[in-house]
Amino acid sequence: MKDGGWIKLYRSSFENKLYFEEPFTRYQAWIDLLLLANHKDGYFMKRGTLVKVPRGTVGYSMKELAKRWKWSINKVSRYIEILESETVNQVKSQKNNVTTLISIVNYDRYQLNESANESV
Repeated sequence: MKDGGWIKLYRSSFENKLYFEEPFTRYQAWIDLLLLANHKDGYFMKRGTLVKVPRGTVGYSMKELAKRWKWSINKVSRYIEILESETVNQVKSQKNNVTTLISIVNYDRYQLNESANESV
């Protein structure tokens, strides 16, 4: 196994019937957050409110992630707290009355515009 390098994962992975077959592991949830993150600035409407979602950010509520990952809302919240902790520092979340925005720390590092043959 090669120690370095990276692979591209396409959002079409969601279409594979195996993707949602079982409750997610914590690692699968992390990969899912990377796949759900906006690749460019965007927005959506929720309950009549315009929600701006910057590049590298996921705009899903804890309830939506719980359903998606087949977890309890409390488990999702605890997991996001772990990812936000100083020791892990992989996400920053911002909750409001409409949704939760989860920003991937160093998102650009995961999405460099290099080909698969170039080194990071």
